[in-house]
Amino acid sequence: MDIAADFTFSKSSTSAYRPPPPAPSSAAPAPPPPSGVNGKPQPPPPPPVTSTSPHTAQTSTSPSPSYSARPHAPQPQPKQPQPPPSSKPTTAAPTSEDWPPSLQQYVKEVFDNCPPEGRDQAQLELRDIIIEKHRAGVLMTTDWSEMDLPSVCHPRKKFKKHKKMFHAVKPVPPTPEEREKRKLRARRFQDQREESPTPPMVHRMDQDKTIVGTCTQLEKNYLRLTSAPDPSTVRPLHVLKETLELLKEKWSSESNYTYICDQFKSMRQDLTVQRIRDDFTVRVYEIHARIALEKGDLGEYNQCQTQLKELYALGIQGQSTEFAAYRILYFLHTQNWSDINACMVELTEEQRQSDEVQHALQVRSALATSNYHRFFKLYHAAPNMGGFLMDQFIERERVRALIILCKAFRPTLPIAFIQPELDFVTEEEISKFLKKHQADCVQDGNLDCKVAFARLSESARKYKKVDIKGQL
Repeated sequence: MDIAADFTFSKSSTSAYRPPPPAPSSAAPAPPPPSGVNGKPQPPPPPPVTSTSPHTAQTSTSPSPSYSARPHAPQPQPKQPQPPPSSKPTTAAPTSEDWPPSLQQYVKEVFDNCPPEGRDQAQLELRDIIIEKHRAGVLMTTDWSEMDLPSVCHPRKKFKKHKKMFHAVKPVPPTPEEREKRKLRARRFQDQREESPTPPMVHRMDQDKTIVGTCTQLEKNYLRLTSAPDPSTVRPLHVLKETLELLKEKWSSESNYTYICDQFKSMRQDLTVQRIRDDFTVRVYEIHARIALEKGDLGEYNQCQTQLKELYALGIQGQSTEFAAYRILYFLHTQNWSDINACMVELTEEQRQSDEVQHALQVRSALATSNYHRFFKLYHAAPNMGGFLMDQFIERERVRALIILCKAFRPTLPIAFIQPELDFVTEEEISKFLKKHQADCVQDGNLDCKVAFARLSESARKYKKVDIKGQL
């Protein structure tokens, strides 16, 4: 289409307003009276033809057109309203050939990005934009590449202009002192290479070859492998069984967790490099997991739990029901509800009927429904090592339960009611709990619910995220 034809400007659009000429009158204005000018009498006008009576000679009649203007007294014209003069100069609008390239490109983009059904509307909006810029006197200086397209057009893609972040830097020549330092440094490394012998080539472990250990030591510290294992430092299966019995006795008598954990990790490493996966392997992982739970080491417990899940999947017998319940409680601690649902789907019917799993499922239901009265009853009756796992998140649930109690029992709440309800053993324990969370606003044996609610709510925020070392 011809853009110039659509956007041709006339001088009347920007010129100062000029009033139209007065319309011609059908009758000439009345002439002045026949009085003299400068004291001299003027000849009277010719008498009208309408009458010959002497009494009607002075009657006013329609004047002759010849008296419409006089040289000494010009005929006054009726005044017309004059608009204020325009402050903008009268300039002719440039044609499309005189437009800057950016405006021509802008017009092209308008019609390129306009849907067929909106071309008429886009044309009208484009015409108004150009007229407005022309009247403002910035038609030729506007940066049209930054102008937005009309509303009916699709937005155009804008590309960021990347500035040069780095500039070439001329290298600075080294000083004589710097050259000498470089020579000494190069000479020192050369001497070290000549003195040090060539290290032996380290061969990768053969994936198809099973290592059988020959070490007979019952106790061995754990060291992370950095190369292929040496059979002389690996204990065979019969030695590992003797080591397990020794560690069980030492744990019962000494309870040195640092030593026991190091020895169990060493046993697990020897079992792994020899590819031993049987009932004994499951037994080692289960015992280590129970000891880690007792000492609150969730990192080591989680590593054992992960390996046990793989071993149970291979059909190796063990206490799978007990550890299925632990897995549910562990996910309750980490607040990983998606893994809890996946774990519940994997439960067999026999596992669902067991006491351990039934207890874990009831704990999950109590937390899901915020039934804290039932939750603390279940905490008091946790089977096996489940109580140690619940110890990891019992304080978090006590804070949440006490927040609900403060909202329900305003203005005060008796301490004697809180102690059994949240399963505190002694008053000293509940006092320590309140001081830890800065909610020890107790007077006459009653807790100030308004103050405690605000401080407990602030303390509950730190339990939204759980970070556990060793979590997989």
